[in-house]
Amino acid sequence: MKKLLIISLILACIALGLSLWWLWYILHPVNPVLSKSSVQIANTKWQVEISDTALTRARGLSGRSGLEANTGMLFIFPTPDTNGFWMKDMLFPLDIIWVKDNKVVGLEQNVLPEPEKTLLGLTIYYPPSPINYVLEVSAGSAAKYNLRVGDSFSFVK
Repeated sequence: MKKLLIISLILACIALGLSLWWLWYILHPVNPVLSKSSVQIANTKWQVEISDTALTRARGLSGRSGLEANTGMLFIFPTPDTNGFWMKDMLFPLDIIWVKDNKVVGLEQNVLPEPEKTLLGLTIYYPPSPINYVLEVSAGSAAKYNLRVGDSFSFVK
């Protein structure tokens, strides 16, 4: 009986913590000011906002109406991993460019928003191998600039 009570208390604390985080997430500005930099893939340069914390990576480009030409969001991960991406609260399609160190390792083109799906029903996109950067740009950019797996990637920190 005592074990059941302890487990119940632990689960209640976890539920409370998640509820408070979700409330903070909802009330906090959707588009916080992020630092900016630039990246280059092959011969194409983008101005990017830097997403390098768990909160900014979870938000990504959600709630925005679109991106200007040659702009995007660069997600930076502290260690290479196979982090999944979704289109939660997205209003426009994207190209997702998976990068490991200084090379493009994968491309997910014309990823569409899924407004009709519930949170648990959203498609999750995974890189083909561990990555430490993800560049999100307007859909069609990969084709427009003829980006390919193996293209060089550089990031000005």
